[in-house]
Amino acid sequence: MVKKEVDPDVEKLVKDHPQYKIEYNKLVSEIKLDFSKYERLALVFRVCQDLAPANSMIQAKLQLDTTLNVVEDGFSKVNFAPSGTMDDGRMYPAQEDYRRRSEYEQIATYEHRSHYSYFGDNGSINVTSREGKVLFDKVGADNCTIGELRERSSSKFSSGDS
Repeated sequence: MVKKEVDPDVEKLVKDHPQYKIEYNKLVSEIKLDFSKYERLALVFRVCQDLAPANSMIQAKLQLDTTLNVVEDGFSKVNFAPSGTMDDGRMYPAQEDYRRRSEYEQIATYEHRSHYSYFGDNGSINVTSREGKVLFDKVGADNCTIGELRERSSSKFSSGDS
């Protein structure tokens, strides 16, 4: 359950001046705290896009994972519980169990129920639906996207590598 945090200064104002209590309570009740999964995901992408580009694959994954957890902690109404089936209505970061072999050594690939997450060694991030629609694309520290990493890559894994 989402807890409505009250700023101590606002709380004091309301306590000391009862005429503000009605307006304050009306305002708090109008604040939308029940966001759909789509709205939460859009917020994750917007916040992550505004962050400085990451410098590495690890930093890029950490950036997206942290942003996702902060948004979900604040708006999903579901406590973080990554064990189990993870079908409790909350979105969770990509787990290492779902990392898949990538044909590009500089790109980590994670498989999810309805999409794939890609993290480049340059800090780039890409989230693409299973149908191939790009949902989120962010450049890395060198200003290149996952697509550009693929294009310029001469280091695909050979078919015999695992």
